[in-house]
Amino acid sequence: MIPFASQRGLGQDLATHLMNEYDNEYMELADVRGAVASDLHGAFAEWEAQAHALTKCRDYLYSFSVNPLEDGYGRLTREQHLDYIDRVEEKLGLSGQPRLVVFHIKDEREHCHVVWSRIDVDQGKAVQMAFDHDKLMMVTRQFARDHHPRLPDGYEQYFGQGRFTVRSRHARQGCPLHRPRNHAKNSDNEGENLPYRCHSHGGVNEPPHKPCLAFQAYS
Repeated sequence: MIPFASQRGLGQDLATHLMNEYDNEYMELADVRGAVASDLHGAFAEWEAQAHALTKCRDYLYSFSVNPLEDGYGRLTREQHLDYIDRVEEKLGLSGQPRLVVFHIKDEREHCHVVWSRIDVDQGKAVQMAFDHDKLMMVTRQFARDHHPRLPDGYEQYFGQGRFTVRSRHARQGCPLHRPRNHAKNSDNEGENLPYRCHSHGGVNEPPHKPCLAFQAYS
């Protein structure tokens, strides 16, 4: 699964894109929340009017999509999609905000689009989206632990950061480690702070002699 998100305006252009049936074999507007209109153009027009009336926010929408990997791995069921969406909106502070959920099927692969209005009508301001990509990474990792979809390499490289010892981090990348014989293992931390040496870069705290993914990802 590949998540992607951005803040944006121009809701009418986005609505036209999401309603595109020429490039998609199937299109379904699965959920509309927080709008009088039951179609995308109408809902986005309402949210744009709220943004102009209550705030000076131009990027009044938060657009989010989830795609399976090109090889077909990482596909989610409809229930898993909705679970993931609920986790994302809670983590980003968008719970209760108006939203639309659209499902497409393209090249026999189902993918999902979610668009939230960032405008909090009661507070008269836009929901701040600070560190949203970091938060999405956190949610995606936790979701993957629960449902086991395949993640892109960038997510897998940092998956479980901080949960493995130095030795296991290098082992996952195929870099053999050894410990000098004059160092005894510390049973309290399983050798985490002892000077393991990697054949790729010489030592855990030394500059690499050649590329070592474990060193780059976890140092």
